[in-house]
Amino acid sequence: GPAAGEGCSASGGCASCPYMKMNSLTALLHVCGLVGTSGAEAELTTFEPEKYSDLDERGRTIAERGVIPITHMRYFQQNGALSDNLVKDITSRNPL
Repeated sequence: GPAAGEGCSASGGCASCPYMKMNSLTALLHVCGLVGTSGAEAELTTFEPEKYSDLDERGRTIAERGVIPITHMRYFQQNGALSDNLVKDITSRNPL
């Protein structure tokens, strides 16, 4: 759990995430049951994530930006310290 450095917050990580709570085992089994069945493609298409084409000022997609904090969290979990990349990012930013 979060006490061991896991998750996005100290309030319980993934198990307490409101986005995860919107899911249910029944819904998951329904979607899994559709995979590989005839005629299910149209219904499965509704579960595809929205595709964003906007790029930031560095030319990165939203997916490329979204993986940055996850990578920093994983590094911290594995090493028990902040990565040099994160420290450099924080210390090189302009104050508000």
